[in-house]
Amino acid sequence: MVLAKIELFTINKYCTQQRTVENKIEKEMIGKKFTLFEILKKSKRLLTKKHLDEFEKKLIKELENGDISFLKVIKEKDIIFYKVVEEPMLFNFGIN
Repeated sequence: MVLAKIELFTINKYCTQQRTVENKIEKEMIGKKFTLFEILKKSKRLLTKKHLDEFEKKLIKELENGDISFLKVIKEKDIIFYKVVEEPMLFNFGIN
């Protein structure tokens, strides 16, 4: 019997995690609010619980500082939502 080795690919770098969120935002989502899991959809499986918690904390900090403009953080009771304000610029080459 041959046992197959399955490697678990996880996203553990913030820039890759942020790019994953950016890639999940679609035009139809503008003006609506979602949890992070709803935005990530199946890609949430690529984040470990530890990395997801760290990512969300940093994402919220950047949203509150105005470093990220395509989402707005909304806290309702114990749930954190993200309102999609605009489509993210996926290829920023420093050209305005």
